[in-house]
Amino acid sequence: MFIDGQEVYLDELTGAKNRRYLNTFIKEEIKKYKRYNQFFSILLLDIDDFKVINDIHGHLEGDKVLKGFVDFLQRILRESDEIIRYGGDEFIVFLPNTDRDHAILVAQKILDKIKSIKIEGYKIGVSIGIAEFPRDGKDWDELFRKADHSLYMAKRKGKGQVGVPEEEEVLPVIPAKRFVDRTEDKKWLLEALKREGKFYLIRGSAGIGKTRLVKETYENLDNIVFLRGAAHSALSSIPFVPFREILTYFYNTRRIFFKEILVSLTDSEKKVLSRLFPQLNEEGEGIEFDRYKLFDTLRKIFDIASSRKKLVIFIDDLQWADRSTLELFYYLLRNSRGNIVFCAAYREEEIHYTDLDEFLTLVSRERIFEERTLSSMDYRGTKELVDAILTMPADKKVYEFLYNKSGGNPFFVEELIKELYNKGLLYFKNTWQLKKEAERFQIPRTIEDVIKRRIGELKEDPVLEIAACMGHEFNARLIQDAFNIDIGEVYDRIDKGIKLGIISEEGDDIFSFKEDIMRELLIKRIPESKRKYYHSRILKSLERMAPRVEGSAELLAYHAYMAGDKNKIREYALQAAHNSKRIFAYREALKFYEWYIQYEDDGKKKCRASLEMADIFVLIGELKKALEYVKGLREECSKYLPGDYYYALAEIYEEIGEYEKALDMVNKALE
Repeated sequence: MFIDGQEVYLDELTGAKNRRYLNTFIKEEIKKYKRYNQFFSILLLDIDDFKVINDIHGHLEGDKVLKGFVDFLQRILRESDEIIRYGGDEFIVFLPNTDRDHAILVAQKILDKIKSIKIEGYKIGVSIGIAEFPRDGKDWDELFRKADHSLYMAKRKGKGQVGVPEEEEVLPVIPAKRFVDRTEDKKWLLEALKREGKFYLIRGSAGIGKTRLVKETYENLDNIVFLRGAAHSALSSIPFVPFREILTYFYNTRRIFFKEILVSLTDSEKKVLSRLFPQLNEEGEGIEFDRYKLFDTLRKIFDIASSRKKLVIFIDDLQWADRSTLELFYYLLRNSRGNIVFCAAYREEEIHYTDLDEFLTLVSRERIFEERTLSSMDYRGTKELVDAILTMPADKKVYEFLYNKSGGNPFFVEELIKELYNKGLLYFKNTWQLKKEAERFQIPRTIEDVIKRRIGELKEDPVLEIAACMGHEFNARLIQDAFNIDIGEVYDRIDKGIKLGIISEEGDDIFSFKEDIMRELLIKRIPESKRKYYHSRILKSLERMAPRVEGSAELLAYHAYMAGDKNKIREYALQAAHNSKRIFAYREALKFYEWYIQYEDDGKKKCRASLEMADIFVLIGELKKALEYVKGLREECSKYLPGDYYYALAEIYEEIGEYEKALDMVNKALE
């Protein structure tokens, strides 16, 4: 029935199945149970006061208890029941063809048995939450949420208890399952499908719903191919990140279609593309081409794709896009001839004096884009969102309170409901109602205040601090490898972030921060010395994984720079500069050259890198800057590389058109 016998699906410590296994089989199992109109139940188990064992007796003893607990479960459960380690001391038991009443008997059996024995010499207690499919949830998220709430109620009753969903139990659903209010905005995006040759831009403040609007409008349409990527503040030094993500998303979601398009490319185009998309495994060294060959290869891919179906290409958080990404984006806007809609979203408060500001000025002059500003919801829209979250009618005072306090910002609405419910100020009794104390509830004034309050609940959490240093997206296994932390403990800490709405799960072992501002606020509270330590450990782990990590030289250079590791900066920054230059990301190459030159002590190597950097200025057309920069190298380079120095000057004078000076520099170089 299940995938079995593969180490990749086993928890290394306990031998139980792991989260990767859960993510692989659960959706397929739900489809199967729906198809045959069958049921199953899950138990969510949490070892009571397990932290005390770790704190008093040490993690090694705690590990023994976890392993012993799984052995105990295997002895008393059926062979067909699946034990999955979900977090540090949290386990899921999957009970096939079992209704809730029988699941309660199984849970009670576990509690009775464990009271009469010791696990590795320790008396332990367990709290258990139960949920039945489809009675308590018709999809995995809803089912797990019910089991999690049942576990919470079991612990509130005094631990060592079984919690069961109440038939009339009503819980807030965050985020809301149904998209509300944005009817006119959605119509605008759908109308875009009927037109070609324009770029559709959505602007708005944080939390206003830009990303969800685009995804809800396009993602599930059968008659289009929807491709998406995003820019990230933490990865702004790595060129073309949004387009790398778009290609990866295309490859992962429509692999056969993607490979059919590759057949239409020439060998040289495949080699060019492999510099941006290494998964092709095409050897691109020794091939001479300019940046427009790369740009045009992507144009060709998208044009071919759009010849079969309408193509929608969406880039999120465009305010953090690197210059190379924006230049490629502009090229595609101007030159694509396919059936393509280009769409992007950005935060209006964060574009001033950025490359995006300049980009928008350029495209506005040419009138090739339409822009729409998402504003806050009115009272009717806010009420609709509240109904979608609460799923049952609310007292009029609830709607008025939430609208007045949130200003109609969807993010604020969700956060207020979550906080009010968690503090017991919002409760359900025939309808949703507010306690009088809610009027005295201190409301955060900004998105940043909301996030600060939420992050404050985490106290010091090394796993999430490490994750923040990794970037917008992070890998649980990389944290485990870098810091030798048990993977269950890593998941446990990540789950806290998920429950607080800071983190979302993207796939097997892959997670991301919901908003980059959350990651940035976490980083701000980490002392500099600790931050450098985190980056140094991440760097060592990445070095072991480098051949399997896309853009590895750039990532290695970034973490080396953040760690302040001079030797590693010298090792990777120059390589990253060369990589960026190979894919014509010249602005990003300049940054890596600066890092390398800043820390290189060898005069000859430093001079050579400086002359290479001058060549970048020439390539981007900044000839005056190139000339001034090279002249400033005279004292050092005339000592170590005099021929190369004068030859670099000769090339610049030739580009400027001062041929006599160019010839004079050539003669000096020959001397």
